[in-house]
Amino acid sequence: MSDNKDHLYRIPAHLDKGKSIAGQPLDEIIPALVLFGLLIMKSVVLAFGLAALWIFAMKKLKKGNGSSYLSLLLFWYLPSQMTKTLFKKTPAADKKYWLN
Repeated sequence: MSDNKDHLYRIPAHLDKGKSIAGQPLDEIIPALVLFGLLIMKSVVLAFGLAALWIFAMKKLKKGNGSSYLSLLLFWYLPSQMTKTLFKKTPAADKKYWLN
């Protein structure tokens, strides 16, 4: 056994980060890739521009609010019919007062 036990209590940085593609969080990059894929046949410049605009807008929206900010916005502000399909195991937002 080693006397140096510092490595036993260290949490690696990759465990507290969400999944990502090319260094971007999934909720930013997947819609940008879909947008790019739909628009690539019309114009490459338009596809790149709108995908980059999407990523920039999501970064601006989420800045200082945490990684799950977008999903929380969807949960609280979308109609309950739409949130039932996105959040299957979570009660509807209009039932929030009954959870205590």
